[in-house]
Amino acid sequence: MNQTFSISRFGRVLYKYISNNRTQLLLNVALLTGILLIGTLLFYRSFPIQTDRNRMLSLFLFGWPLWYVFTWQQVEVLNNREQAMGYLLQPASQLEKFLAIWLVSGIGFLIMFFGLFTITDAVGVAYVNGRNWNPEELKVIRQAGGTLSIRPFYQSNHVVPPAQMLVLTALLHPFCLAAFMFINRYSFSVVGVLILVMLAVGYFINSYMLTWFLNTAEPLSTLPFERAIVESPKGMAVRKLDLPQPLGDIIRYTTGIAGIVLLYIIAFYSLKEREV
Repeated sequence: MNQTFSISRFGRVLYKYISNNRTQLLLNVALLTGILLIGTLLFYRSFPIQTDRNRMLSLFLFGWPLWYVFTWQQVEVLNNREQAMGYLLQPASQLEKFLAIWLVSGIGFLIMFFGLFTITDAVGVAYVNGRNWNPEELKVIRQAGGTLSIRPFYQSNHVVPPAQMLVLTALLHPFCLAAFMFINRYSFSVVGVLILVMLAVGYFINSYMLTWFLNTAEPLSTLPFERAIVESPKGMAVRKLDLPQPLGDIIRYTTGIAGIVLLYIIAFYSLKEREV
């Protein structure tokens, strides 16, 4: 039998993991549903065109902190001596034990979050499309764009969020998993502060470097390898500065994928150290 990975053995590890934590997982689903319903009340009370644009914010406004907390909960199980011993001493490979946590906290959360968001979005869409607008509201709606109805978020023109948000989302899970695996004590607070510090430092360093390279007095800031928008010397227009293509995309995707893979490798070996 393959000692590194076996489908049947991995299935048993995953089933036991979910069974042992099913109460917590079900409570998380209930909490997630409640939070998204509250988000529906907040984001679907405005005019249709504003709702269509702004509701995508709830994907990140709620998704990022909820994913952070959920990932922490799954790794925190390993800080409990009894639960950690029961999990780490299972007759399975280290890769299978890591994949179970990765699957539940990563793919599992995304499936549940997007599934519940689709349902709550459908409720919000039905509410917006079924509203009776008074004459003053109709006048404002016509001035804003003239639409009285919206479509589900996955059919909306605003379904694709900014690239910066996608990059940060892609890095969130591997970074949190690696940090939570590496830091055993006070990990929830320590990693949260670490994320805020890294974002702030990255913002100012990147802004300083852009200002220095472009010889401009006004501070600039974008994500690394993203385009920068600067005013022309006479201040009459703006210029968009970007890396030449396809070199720009090659650098972006290579750096991003390498960072994600490296963080998952760190998380895997941190779990391996706990087993030892």
